[in-house]
Amino acid sequence: MDQILKPKQLAVVIICITWLWQILSLMYPQEPALNFFLPKVSLLDNMPLAALITLGKGIGYLLMVLWLLRHSHERLSDIGFHREHLLRTVSIGAAFGVAIFIFNSALLLPIIEKLFPKLHVNNSALFGSAINILILFFLGIVKGGFLEELWRIFVLSRFEALFNRTGLIAALIVSSIFFGLGHAYQGSSAIIGTGILGLLNGLVYLRKRSAFEAVTAHAIFDILSVTGGALLGASHS
Repeated sequence: MDQILKPKQLAVVIICITWLWQILSLMYPQEPALNFFLPKVSLLDNMPLAALITLGKGIGYLLMVLWLLRHSHERLSDIGFHREHLLRTVSIGAAFGVAIFIFNSALLLPIIEKLFPKLHVNNSALFGSAINILILFFLGIVKGGFLEELWRIFVLSRFEALFNRTGLIAALIVSSIFFGLGHAYQGSSAIIGTGILGLLNGLVYLRKRSAFEAVTAHAIFDILSVTGGALLGASHS
């Protein structure tokens, strides 16, 4: 395939295949062939194993991005991972993370949960021990902040390279939808809310094409979410 397609075309084809795989996994959650390499395990059932599987999936995406970038003679810096003014970039990203967290907690989440059904899942067990909380912090920073934003940024850059502004807008919308679908197990309210958060993270990146702004914003949001969940769990214990 890579001899027939140009590098950026190959990347878009692979991205579409991952989206198709995600759709099929949601439609047929019990199909062994769709979960052969990374079986689905809930954080509530077995947090260490679920964390390893989640991290392994993220690393798989990282390796795929690195290979596709190398195939097109690019580096991470070419899609926004540059270190100029890093401290200022991280500070701005942190500010965006706090602002998005406040927006989500005070406005977005209350509205969505009134309009759409939410699955009532007992999440208190997630914060039942210090080890669990540390795992969630780690996942929020590494998997959420870095690996998920790396994939989002890569998707946006590939579609823009092939289809210009139209491709960029389409990729921003579609990737946000799939980001939301990744939380389908939490109900339609989680799909919509997480999809909107993915859209906001994409816009943070597009503001200055700074990957580290988006990575920091996502990581700070996840850190605040875990901290809030831990404090809430402690108050109910």
